[in-house]
Amino acid sequence: MVTTYAITVSNQCNEPRAFLLSFSPFNNSTPLSNATNPIYQQSPILESGPHSQTTFSLTNEYFAVYGTMSTTQVGNVHVTSSNSMGPVTLGPNGTYAKLATINGDGVDPAWDTTPSAGVEPKTTAAPGAFTIETDQYLKPGNPNNIYIGLGARDPTNPNRVVPVTTFAAEPQTKNIITPVPKYYVCAYYHGESATMVETSMSDGLAVDFSGAKGSNPQASFVYNKDGKFVPADDSMTANGVKWTFGQDHN
Repeated sequence: MVTTYAITVSNQCNEPRAFLLSFSPFNNSTPLSNATNPIYQQSPILESGPHSQTTFSLTNEYFAVYGTMSTTQVGNVHVTSSNSMGPVTLGPNGTYAKLATINGDGVDPAWDTTPSAGVEPKTTAAPGAFTIETDQYLKPGNPNNIYIGLGARDPTNPNRVVPVTTFAAEPQTKNIITPVPKYYVCAYYHGESATMVETSMSDGLAVDFSGAKGSNPQASFVYNKDGKFVPADDSMTANGVKWTFGQDHN
């Protein structure tokens, strides 16, 4: 059964702000285009006011992904190609995906979907997890910057899948991936004038739905004039939703 999670943020900081959501903790020193920690959803800029709010909607539907990346001269990382498999089934009896390379060249990635004669397909035994196994032909050092990891449906186009958390692929490894419904939100500001460009990000809010009750758990916050996220009401604790603000979320 697909579970839908909702995080609502009301902007009451007395300044216009946009809000960003990621599957991984924010790092103020990390470019927003960094593909290992991409922005999954972004609100429009919201004026400040008691009724000015945005809602992020997410589900527990996950995909196995791979991609190749390139690094620009200023260090920003961009996904230049990607492919997905899924939605995955989580263990026990979870999805077991195999990543190979085209013609065994060790460079150009591709899913290995060829069945092995007389061999039962592998599954992932670990509860709540799926596996991506890489073959021996991937070149050590990853010269083509091949990455694997977790994907989700594109919030702007449900027919597409986008990477949300990725890491470098290494040859002949079994990577057990356990998705957790924990999301990270921050306030974001970008302004330009004739003389300067100003960009700022708030401390991060972490919202953990792992122990939430019901099929459509919700969490609501106010971003206040002190630059902090605070609960909009007392319902989250009773519903099993946990949250932290401004802490080391790793």
